[in-house]
Amino acid sequence: VNSPRVEVSGSVFESNAADGNGGALFIRSESGAEFPIQIFDVTFEDNSAGIGGGGAHVAATGDRIVEIWDVSFFTNDAANGGGLEVEGLDPADPVFERVSWVTIDDFDFNDNIARSGNGGGADIAANDIDIAIGGFVRNTANSGSGAGLYVRRNILALDIVNTGFAWNVAGIDGGGFAVESNDGPTIRFTNNTLFRNASINRGAGGLLTVGGSMGLAQVYNNIIYGNTGANVIGLDLYVDNDPFSDIPALVNFFNNNITDLTGFPNSSAYFAIASSTELAAGNNRAGDPLLVDITEINPDPMQTQNSPTIDEGDDNAPGVP
Repeated sequence: VNSPRVEVSGSVFESNAADGNGGALFIRSESGAEFPIQIFDVTFEDNSAGIGGGGAHVAATGDRIVEIWDVSFFTNDAANGGGLEVEGLDPADPVFERVSWVTIDDFDFNDNIARSGNGGGADIAANDIDIAIGGFVRNTANSGSGAGLYVRRNILALDIVNTGFAWNVAGIDGGGFAVESNDGPTIRFTNNTLFRNASINRGAGGLLTVGGSMGLAQVYNNIIYGNTGANVIGLDLYVDNDPFSDIPALVNFFNNNITDLTGFPNSSAYFAIASSTELAAGNNRAGDPLLVDITEINPDPMQTQNSPTIDEGDDNAPGVP
């Protein structure tokens, strides 16, 4: 599809393959900033791409909005972005590497594979990204980072709310998700669950990168538990708030449940941060959150009646719906 106005809906794409980008769906839009690119009520299953976006690949100008909702990506694969890849028209050029804004709501990314690159479930390059009410489950980045979700460099704002990351496995950083180097963005990570993800380097649960004097990461009301990996720095979460070894970014970490708070924040096995001087933290707890069954497709895992995390969040936290 190469059109200024693109809407894909009410469809199932199954068992397709492409040598290049977009195993089932390829969108390249070089004009039409007044119209969003919309993909909704669509299932992508068992598709494969030689390069990027095993299920779908979207490339557009830097002023385009991409809206994706009510979608499922199951068992797709590609070198990069096993389920979905969204990027600018020229990923190699910093001016044209990103679209303007991407929203993904009401979604399932399950069992997708990035064979050699990043983003087993999804790989996104945009100025602003909003992700809510969905799950990344059992995705894999064989030799890359962000097995569930990979967010490329130079975002301005990122909101991830009411999203589950479970049983994802990355070959480098960020089993659940990985956010690349950024200077000055605002990142809000609220009401999410990171459970039983794995990596081999940093942040088995997630890798969050935010830098610069204007950078701010707000991490509130999350269950981050039981993420694994041998010799991983920050098993549950690694926050690199000084990626440029210059001016560290501020990080707020409140009302979260992690596996173990022993040694928090500077000598913890489960939480690691590049510069703790800029960390504000409080009302965090450790221990088993007693989830019912995180392996199911459930972005907001049910807690058992006796779960210690029930009603422990802040209803006024940044990003709370």
